[in-house]
Amino acid sequence: MSSGSTPAGRTCVVTGSASGIGAATAALLRERGATVQRALNRWVRRAAPSAEWAGAGIALNAVAPGVVDTPAAAWILGDDEVRRTVETASPQPFGGFPGRPEWVAELLCWLAGPDNRFVTGQVVFADGGAEAAAVGDRHWL
Repeated sequence: MSSGSTPAGRTCVVTGSASGIGAATAALLRERGATVQRALNRWVRRAAPSAEWAGAGIALNAVAPGVVDTPAAAWILGDDEVRRTVETASPQPFGGFPGRPEWVAELLCWLAGPDNRFVTGQVVFADGGAEAAAVGDRHWL
């Protein structure tokens, strides 16, 4: 592979959201410190710069969507009390609540497409600012 180029179609984007796993499982993840999501995020960050991924010209990233208007989020959006609770606990100040599926899809297409020549090992939060509002700059202190 020459400098400044990546092989076309050599990318992997992992995506996941607690909104698609059901209330009981989401509660269990919260109780255990979201260990599954943390493990996935750590794996992406550790594996992406490795010889098996970056060395082979494969971009590896994760997308962490917020609450998006999809069938997976119907249990949140279909119940006014649950919706208010989730929106209060995890507001999405940019773009509104819920997000649109096409907004996340555009990000996925770019990350997986030929224009992505330099982004790998990232966990990209497509959540209208919910993660930034909740965590702030604690990652960087």
